[in-house]
This record gives sequence, C-alpha cells and structure tokens, in this order.
Amino acid sequence: MNRLYEKAFEYKQTKLWKKLADSQLVAVEHSDGTIGYCSIMGMLGQHIALAVYPGEEGLRTLRNLCYNSPFDPIWITREKRVSQNCVSCSFENMDELHESEKSSLRAYCSSHNIRLRGKNSCPKFEKMQPYHVPWFLKDETDKKYLEEALGACIDLSKQFKNKVLSVSDLYDGVEEGQEVILAKVLPDGTFQWSSTVLPDFDDEEYEADVNFSEVLAAKVRRSKKHGADWMCDVFLCPTPVYGENVDENISDELRKVPFLPLLSIILNSEGKAVSCDSCSAEENYAKHFTERALRDMLDTGKPKKITVMNERTYNMYLKLAKYLGIELVFEDYCSELEGAEDQLYYSMENGLPDEFDEMELSDEEKEYMSEFINSVEDFSQLGDIELAALYYAATAMSLEIPENKFSLLKKEVERRSSQM
Repeated sequence: MNRLYEKAFEYKQTKLWKKLADSQLVAVEHSDGTIGYCSIMGMLGQHIALAVYPGEEGLRTLRNLCYNSPFDPIWITREKRVSQNCVSCSFENMDELHESEKSSLRAYCSSHNIRLRGKNSCPKFEKMQPYHVPWFLKDETDKKYLEEALGACIDLSKQFKNKVLSVSDLYDGVEEGQEVILAKVLPDGTFQWSSTVLPDFDDEEYEADVNFSEVLAAKVRRSKKHGADWMCDVFLCPTPVYGENVDENISDELRKVPFLPLLSIILNSEGKAVSCDSCSAEENYAKHFTERALRDMLDTGKPKKITVMNERTYNMYLKLAKYLGIELVFEDYCSELEGAEDQLYYSMENGLPDEFDEMELSDEEKEYMSEFINSVEDFSQLGDIELAALYYAATAMSLEIPENKFSLLKKEVERRSSQM
C-alpha cells in the first residue's frame, strides 16, 4: 500500500479538482493495455476523490450516474450509485476510516514524517462493484490501476504547470464519440499524452429468455382460478447482506464483500401487496422471482394483465406472460408502485435516506417555502431540480399548502416523471 499512499498524498497536493469538473474525463492506457476512465471529483468541495472506471463496462456505470434525473425515485438513484464499477481514492476524516485503515495510514505517516492536518486529510482506497457495498481494495491489479491513474493525474497537473496542456484541452461530457485526453503508461513509468474518443454507450441488456419451473407454470395454466390484475417491479434493497456462517474471528477487510439484494414487489389492482421477495443480483434472480410469481398465482389467481415500469422487470416476465396468455404492459410511471416502493424503501432505511438528512427547514424557511409554492402560477415553468426540491419540501416537511395547489404540483411532478 505504500506506493498508493505516496501517490495519493502527491495527488492531493495538485488540487486538480479545483480546475476540473468530474465530467472532464481523463483516459489512462494502463501498463497491461487496458483503458481506464478517470473522474476527478471535488470541485464543490464536498467529496474529494479520484475514481477509475475500467473499460467500456466501467464507463457505462459512470454514464448511468451522469444521466440521473432529479425526478428518478430515490431507489433508482441509489441503484445507479451502488452499481458503479470502479476503484477510487477519496480523502476523508480519520473517524471515517476503518480501524485497519487507520492503523495502516498511521504507520505510513509515521515512517514518512507526515502530519495529517485538517478535514479530508486521510486517503481511503475502495473497490466499488455493482450491487455491492464499497469495500476494501484488495486485488493487486486494482491497486495497480489506481496507482497508475493517480500518477497520470499528477503528471497532468505538471503538464498544466508547464503549459504543455491546458484545462481547455479537456472536453466536458461522457457522450459516445466525445474526445478525451489519453495518458499512456510507458514501461519506465512516465506518460505519453495524446487523445482518444469515448466508445459507444450500450444500455444494460436484461435476459428475456427466463427459464422457470414448467411444473408450476403448467399448474397455473390449467387452473381456472383468476385474480385481479397485477403491478410488478424489481428494485434495489437498501439493506446490505453480510453473508452467512462467517467466522467472527475474521477481520472485516478479509470478509466477503456485502451485497445489496434485489426486491420484487407485486401489487394487485387495488394497490394491495400480493408478495415481496428478495434475491441476490448475482444469482438467477429472474428465475427466482418468476417462480415466486407462479406460486402467488396459484394462491390468488392468475391475473389478466401485469403492469411493469422498467425494462428489467418487463424482460423478466416476458416469456412467462406469453406462456400464460397474460397481457404484459410497460408504463413509464405507476403511482401505486412508486408509493409502495417509497414506503418499503424508507422503512428499510429507518427513515429518509442519507441524501435528505441535511435538508431541515426552520419555521421561517417553511413559511417562506409555503408562500413560494402558493405563489407559483404555473409549475411547468420551473426547472427540474427546483420542482423536485419543492415537491420534496411539500411532502416531507408538512408544509401548509392548499389542496388544489399541492394537486397541481404533484400533477406536474408525475407528468415529468412519466417522460423520464
């Protein structure tokens, strides 16, 4: 880890994040020939970090994050965040590090006569992989990629200082075909600078040919029991699973990475829950959830129609719906599903998610916000972020707003949500 600490402290001296936005990517051709895409974070001063996204797959997870909408439900936003595929070096306070990280950092600082001063002074190295909790950086290849990326950004700062390159040489954006600067790691550890273009943006593809129990499906097909229509969705659970039968004597950093399972929720046409189930995304979740749906159909009756609101759930039910003669409908927005998922998500989070913890209004601010909402004549003229903030304040802060005014606000939010 010594090389990583060395590069991390040197990188922090560059203060590169004060010059570059996180969407001004730097591509690095690693010593093994693979490409990593670096996002330099910290311009707003809140989260100082360098993240390296490996290849096209890593870049796709970054693009999903960049294309986030303020009207996405919180579970979709959270899923995009925990679906990142990258390694990162961030700078935290000492109390935000694990005990093993504190011990390692203190040993390095002591042997190199380094004094840690102020906020965000402690390097923290993490591995992020889809549907898992950010975890300790253990793989030697990942460490090498992060070390080379830090080195490239340190060299980039020198290029700026020597006026060989300038900030204007770094293009802003993650779109396909976008030109970005490229640092090739040479055998002697130096860097050769050129440019490249970002690859095409391929959406995540979900398996549509889902195998399910033919015995269960045949029973449902022969059954004469019919039930209410369904509304179904599959989304990310906010509570991590740490695995079973783990030896308590094993240190945390050596344990298996905790994962975040997927949840399947089924409502009937009256908005009442039929079932809720969970499964690891790395397992055959589609088979697991469709077979649970078949058992539910045997209990409550086969629906004539199933409404879903994302591609993952649509593909999951496609083969089963055809086999059973059920109409499968894709809708961009379903208020019953979103309401139920809100309740379930927040109950598992023990309240509002972290992103909103800091949004507390004084009585004067609440009064001002209420008056502002009441004064708006046309909510369609507001920007997305402003509208989302007003809607959150109106629903979460118990503001005094006339029923007709709140109805207009909610209607505009639902209209924009359906267009996402």
